[in-house]
Amino acid sequence: MSDSSFFTPKNLLLKFVFPVLILAGAGGGVWALMSGGNQATVEEDVEEKAWAVFGLTVHSQTVAPEVNLYGTVKAGQPHQLTADTNGKLVSLAVKPGQRVTKGQSLGQIDPFDSQLQVDQLQADLVDVRSQIQQEQRQLTLDKELAKIESRLVASAERRFEKEQNIRKQNLTSDLAVEQTQQQLENLRMQALQTQHRIDGHPGRLQRLQAQEKRVLLGLESAQRKLSGTEITAPGAGSINNLAVVNGQLVAQGQLLMELFLGDDLEVEVLLPTGIVEQIQSGRLLLSEITGQVKLGQEWLPATFDRLSSVVDSGMAGQRAVFALATKPQLLPPGTAVDMVLATRAIGEVFLVPEQAIYDGKRLYRVDQESRIQSVDVALLGKKRVAGDEEWWIISSPSIQSGDQVMLSRLGNAISGLKVEVYEQPLSNSQLIGASEQSTEVQISEELTQ
Repeated sequence: MSDSSFFTPKNLLLKFVFPVLILAGAGGGVWALMSGGNQATVEEDVEEKAWAVFGLTVHSQTVAPEVNLYGTVKAGQPHQLTADTNGKLVSLAVKPGQRVTKGQSLGQIDPFDSQLQVDQLQADLVDVRSQIQQEQRQLTLDKELAKIESRLVASAERRFEKEQNIRKQNLTSDLAVEQTQQQLENLRMQALQTQHRIDGHPGRLQRLQAQEKRVLLGLESAQRKLSGTEITAPGAGSINNLAVVNGQLVAQGQLLMELFLGDDLEVEVLLPTGIVEQIQSGRLLLSEITGQVKLGQEWLPATFDRLSSVVDSGMAGQRAVFALATKPQLLPPGTAVDMVLATRAIGEVFLVPEQAIYDGKRLYRVDQESRIQSVDVALLGKKRVAGDEEWWIISSPSIQSGDQVMLSRLGNAISGLKVEVYEQPLSNSQLIGASEQSTEVQISEELTQ
């Protein structure tokens, strides 16, 4: 075959045109495949993802902010028992914290010396009263004797006068007249002595009565000391602590034990400085303060009573006393208790759990397009909800009643982020666990389920 036959149109078409067409078609197919794949990827990237989160629908309400405090239970009437006499403590019948009734025996001091003093004074009293009775009888006797002596003196005077008349007639001797006169003088002296005793009776009686009074006073004091050897409860209450032990020698006036009298209990707490400032400025009234004390799983009401007049050195705040209406055996004096203090209620606020607050000043509200929006809020205090959990009291002009707020903690939370909200009542601990397990889902996947 010659070279000219190789360049014929047929040979050119088979050897050059067809391969070019084949390569062009293959390239077009590859380009078409690549173009189709890129379009699918773009379409897939355009489809937005959403985050599954827990949310809460908030409602405007009136709430009283609460403050957690620690208090100490005290009785309304603290009382100290001291020894009324010297002696040895022979018995001690109570222990700290024990409830006692009025008049109950708490202990005994050896009564021997006190009993001896009582016995001696009682004997002295018998003696002085006997002297008073004797003085009264002597007075009666002297009065009767004075009457007799008065008659005898009168008779002797008549006899003396008669003797003088006889002597004038020389019918008797001078000796007889003198004897009659001497008898008269003796009778007059006896009458004077009797009258002197009668006149001195009031003074002697007063002295004896004064002596009787002194003995009675001493006897009363001795009897009080004797009764004081038995230590008794001045009223119903509880023993706070003991200052002595069995067998100890005690002196008069020495402290024996401390009691809390009465069934009225109080709780003393240290108010925070902020509340004290509100009270002092008049922004918070004492009548607006209420409290609750925790007893086991229950909360007991406590009524504000007074502010302490004493400010502890080096301590911020001021002590306040709340009246607690409960039985002392449930909360013995000295018990440390948890207390919640509530102040004036605030209107048009919202309650949210701590999980909802970011950076201590904002939260995320879910808008109508299921996107979260950062909202600044004012934290006004806390409030206990079911289960004794504390929720924040917040206010914000950007939140309305019926809005949803996000509860889950998202590390990539930012305004505009798409979310899928699941609203259900959960505790803070459940919210924490749920937020850690939150995973992104595609809206298309959620719709197909």
